[in-house]
Amino acid sequence: MVSTDLLLSGFMGAIVAVGLSILYHEYKLQRQKRHALAKERLEKVYGPLMLILRAHNAGKDADKQEFGYFKEEEKFIDALLLKYYYLIEEKRKLLLLDLYKHRKFATAYGQEIVIAIKEGYKENIDLLNKSFA
Repeated sequence: MVSTDLLLSGFMGAIVAVGLSILYHEYKLQRQKRHALAKERLEKVYGPLMLILRAHNAGKDADKQEFGYFKEEEKFIDALLLKYYYLIEEKRKLLLLDLYKHRKFATAYGQEIVIAIKEGYKENIDLLNKSFA
């Protein structure tokens, strides 16, 4: 007959294995969710905003980013911010909402908005790259 100690240790080993498997699955699921969220933020919010910033900076000095934007961009930015507001991180929501209200990057406060866009873009790129590592 099999001793009870052997049965008990086998049972405990199975419980530990199942627990570790569940923890690993949860970790992997959370990582996939962060990856998907970062990808969605880049595609729908920060990517288009960075494209507008880069288009305006194409002929300018990299240190000077003082510009407003055109009517077509205004409509695009308004639609983007209203449609995808839920994707923006809490720490940047108020700044980007001011972009919607004031309609320009050319103020000193506008520079904070530009920095917030660049930081959001970089953080999400880093998160996306980290997910693949």
